[in-house]
Amino acid sequence: MTKRFIATNEITELSPVSVQLLPDEILLRMKERVEYMESYKAFDVLAIFDSFWASPNNMNEIRQNYLNIMMEIADSNMLKDILDEIEGGDSGFKGVGPSISSKMIDAEYALS
Repeated sequence: MTKRFIATNEITELSPVSVQLLPDEILLRMKERVEYMESYKAFDVLAIFDSFWASPNNMNEIRQNYLNIMMEIADSNMLKDILDEIEGGDSGFKGVGPSISSKMIDAEYALS
């Protein structure tokens, strides 16, 4: 099954009603991500765009979470959905290929 992202204009807040609009697969992935993050002690993070600041003791955890999210995006059709929305229909974009996230998994940095 292809992962489908919800356009931001479809859901503007995370209310009980908007949660009911989300597919079960997305709710399960959100639950799994929260449970994974809860397995670590909370710490302060300052995020400005794609720059993250925290204690050096916590930066590897931030790096891994960021990399996991980038891999999930790479495996999805999110970019196609964005381009289709901009084009107002089928943009013709076929995706980046199935192997990109497997190359990212061993990266030290998501942007390496």
